[in-house]
Amino acid sequence: MKPDTFARLRESAHRDKDRKAVEFHVEEIRCCVDIMRVREIVSPGKTVPIPSAPHWVIGATDHRESVVPVTDLRLRLGLEPFESPSARWIIVDAGGMDMALLVDAVHGVVTVSVDIERERHPVMDNTDVTWVSSVYSTPDGLIFELDLDAMFDTRRDREDRPENGKTT
Repeated sequence: MKPDTFARLRESAHRDKDRKAVEFHVEEIRCCVDIMRVREIVSPGKTVPIPSAPHWVIGATDHRESVVPVTDLRLRLGLEPFESPSARWIIVDAGGMDMALLVDAVHGVVTVSVDIERERHPVMDNTDVTWVSSVYSTPDGLIFELDLDAMFDTRRDREDRPENGKTT
């Protein structure tokens, strides 16, 4: 199926002109997520391994009486693991479920708008970079906005699992 090249333009036209996003770094990559998807930002805590999870899910944590999977964004982006002294977990709503994103550093809230949005390069459409929903150009360089629903397609993962964990 050919991607709808105008879908992103229609989506941009329906978004507010100015939006707030939480900006963070993963290695030298500047990223952001819509502030409405961020539940909170916390220091990393203890995790417990999750058997058979993707390699980038480094475990789960008990956060505010909920089990929350923790994703190392360095691993998710195909980078080498590294423990940064300024690392943080950004607890986000990903596909209607809480997910902790381990990032190198959180830099604060930025304003993104369609005025600074740039067209995604077609190379991002047929690779694992489809989870970059938007790219913004700022005086300090590019910021990649993450599409959390695409990055953590929990709906698809649940549909692929056998019911009640049973195999046939």
